[in-house]
Amino acid sequence: MMDVMRVDDHAFVDKKGKIQNPTNAGESKLYKELKESGIQEIFPNAELIVNAKTLLPSEQDHNYLFYKSNFERIVSEHIKKLPLYQSNHVGYKTVLFVMDESSAYLQCESNKPNMDKVHEGEMIAGKPHLFFWDENFVNVFLHSGIDYLIWYAPYKLLRTSQGIFELPKVVMFDCKTGNYDNLIKYNEERICSSEL
Repeated sequence: MMDVMRVDDHAFVDKKGKIQNPTNAGESKLYKELKESGIQEIFPNAELIVNAKTLLPSEQDHNYLFYKSNFERIVSEHIKKLPLYQSNHVGYKTVLFVMDESSAYLQCESNKPNMDKVHEGEMIAGKPHLFFWDENFVNVFLHSGIDYLIWYAPYKLLRTSQGIFELPKVVMFDCKTGNYDNLIKYNEERICSSEL
């Protein structure tokens, strides 16, 4: 039995306790404008796909703390439903499928740079953030009662002086019998998005 969810690094909980996601809000607005423009009447077989830019500063658009918080909140909500899943699907393994729409991150060698002052094409010294070994994320679901977690992260790539470095697009965890002793405790103050 598989349950599918989506996480990103944009959403955050505001002061009133409401979830805000400027990227999703921008995409919804653009989608509505396109629908209202009558473009589907001109191209009836076209599928509308919208990718909005928020024009927010990097740290507000792609944020490790937002990413970590979203992952924990969303995956934990699905884990809480595990008894219901198991009672409705007796004898089946339980799988969570996470569609991760976040950017790639890196751990800077020194203090995190002010991303608003970094210009496109500039290099930042650091190591790739191995999201699949980050204990902040893995400890959310490991030994939670699910059997497997499949983590699909298609947008995690880093531009380096040697070219494009792609992190794994799919990682699968055996949550009950897997040995995950090598998890990494990252210094959150040094994690920044690879996207400007």
